[in-house]
Amino acid sequence: MCFFYSGISQNLDTKKFPDSWLGIYDGNMYIVRTNSERIDTVNVVFEFLTTNQTKRWTYRMTYKSPKYGDIVKDYELIKPDTPMVQKCLSTG
Repeated sequence: MCFFYSGISQNLDTKKFPDSWLGIYDGNMYIVRTNSERIDTVNVVFEFLTTNQTKRWTYRMTYKSPKYGDIVKDYELIKPDTPMVQKCLSTG
């Protein structure tokens, strides 16, 4: 199964992520109702890091919820011109 994220840049073939984007970030996510009433706060850790393979990055969000425990969303971003992505595109 192949998944792609294309929202970061329309021109990944000619550009790379600025090194200044890489790192580990920590902050709070506020969960609000449509009337802006805050109903919960969750600590979030965002990691955007290089991997040991070229043209690949780790994109990981960890939600540290006292109510539900840690929830991790872990992705790998792959530059579109890599053979793996080309194979996925050709086979659907």
